[in-house]
Amino acid sequence: MSKPETTTLRGELPGVKLVGSTGATAEVYTHGAHLSSWKTADGVEQIFISSDVSYPSPIVTPNSPHVGAHIPKTDPRVPPSPRSQVVFKPPKAIRGGVPICFPQFSDFGPLGQHGFARNETWEVR
Repeated sequence: MSKPETTTLRGELPGVKLVGSTGATAEVYTHGAHLSSWKTADGVEQIFISSDVSYPSPIVTPNSPHVGAHIPKTDPRVPPSPRSQVVFKPPKAIRGGVPICFPQFSDFGPLGQHGFARNETWEVR
């Protein structure tokens, strides 16, 4: 693996880009040590953050094969959902990808959602 390369990632936040010996890459934000991208050697993305994903939405239309047919959110009939959009604004956690959940998951403890680690600034040494 090559030495981590400090760069600016989506949302104009700092992070590091890692390149493996096979050519696979990963991008990790320093905000929350959040993995936001992992591409195979042939460039196929394996990790998606919320603004990249087409979650199916139940939509009923005259041409639906059945009630509640699932249509991707990219369909113009589906209104945008504010919950599906990623926010790149610390201290807000990045939605999607692979976050650090420590020392608790969800609200199963005395701290905020998923603990404090995903909202801290990390560094690569």
